[in-house]
Amino acid sequence: MSRLVVERTKHRLPDDADALARQAVLIEAELEHDFPTRWPLLHPQLLLEEATWWAEEHDDDLLSCRSCQLQNGIASERIDVIRPHRVSA
Repeated sequence: MSRLVVERTKHRLPDDADALARQAVLIEAELEHDFPTRWPLLHPQLLLEEATWWAEEHDDDLLSCRSCQLQNGIASERIDVIRPHRVSA
C-alpha cells in the first residue's frame, strides 16, 4: 500500500494517494494488532524502504514510468510460474 501511495503522489494523483494512504494506515494498525512482537521490528524496515521509494525519480506519464514498471513488472520481464498439477489417485 505504501508503495502505491508514493507512486500516486509522484504522478500527481492526490485523491488516489489519499485513499490508499487511509487504507495503509488501517493495514498497519491491523499488523500492529495481529503481530505485536514482530511489527515493532518490521515497521522501521518498512519506513526505510518507503524513504527509498520517495527518493526515486518518476516519469511524468504513469503508464511509461520506468520506476513504476520496474516495481510492478513489465509483461515481457515477468517470470511465469508453472502451477503444480493435481495428481489423481
